[in-house]
Amino acid sequence: MTTPLPVLRAPLQPSAAADDRPFSIALQYARDVKNVLQAQVALRWKRVYLPSLFGHYSVNSACNLRCSYCYVGQPEIFPEGFAQRGLPLDRARRVLRNLRHECVALRIQGGEPLIYRHIAELVRHARRELRFWNVSLITNGLALARSPDRWRGLLDDLHLLTISLDRTRLREYPAQMEELTAFLPALARMARERRCTLTLNYTAPWDELAEPEGIAAAIQPHLRWFSNVYVMPVRQAGKTPLPLLKNSVRLNRRYSWTPASFPDYPEVEHVQWYRDHCDPKLKIKVDPDGGVVYPCENHSYSAGSLEHGSIRES
Repeated sequence: MTTPLPVLRAPLQPSAAADDRPFSIALQYARDVKNVLQAQVALRWKRVYLPSLFGHYSVNSACNLRCSYCYVGQPEIFPEGFAQRGLPLDRARRVLRNLRHECVALRIQGGEPLIYRHIAELVRHARRELRFWNVSLITNGLALARSPDRWRGLLDDLHLLTISLDRTRLREYPAQMEELTAFLPALARMARERRCTLTLNYTAPWDELAEPEGIAAAIQPHLRWFSNVYVMPVRQAGKTPLPLLKNSVRLNRRYSWTPASFPDYPEVEHVQWYRDHCDPKLKIKVDPDGGVVYPCENHSYSAGSLEHGSIRES
């Protein structure tokens, strides 16, 4: 969406854990401010290069669940399925360094990122050395529930942690989800102590989106543990029908920090509206091999490698 740009909740200064290199820090943040301002211009004048401010890095496709709606299991979206374990740490760091030339915010995802063996080191590198303004991670939460002490350091290096929880998982994995939901009060306390914002991601199949109040009823028992909820339509081959997108917007405006940031979709499908309001370049997606996914995350085409070049070169 073109305007407004999403609010970044992290302060502009580096984290307290970062080493003290005032000159390089100043250069980094000068470049960040330039990119943010240039993005505002480029969203209005298409001939101006648009920096990708928001980087989403899928560190792996491996997962400890097999949810029926998961796009990783759809070969037209994720050809290698759940087989990708992720890059070695030095190569993954190289991907992040190249992302950082444009991106000010980093979202780490999977698969299930907490089973990527270098996840704690990679998050620490992003927060303390690369100084992303905002570092977040989305997880199914099972590893956290089973070994909370192991992950306390990870929460220290995250600005935001998102737990994926929805009616599909509650139905398909009742024992695991009972374990997770019982852990939510302790997780909320851990996150609060470490000044890490805790949010909920609800993935909604199309049949659920047709009855949005059912989604609201599923969210309600867990709402008190989360500061924000995002309802995401299931990704599948083909475009989400417009009435279902409108239902997701209504739900997100009910639960979101920034209800005004969600679009007013047109009454009927209108190609020009999407051209005017959508630009996939603002958010860049990187696959587990370091490839730039283009034109958006619902397509499997890789436009180039972020391990060996910049976003602009891709």
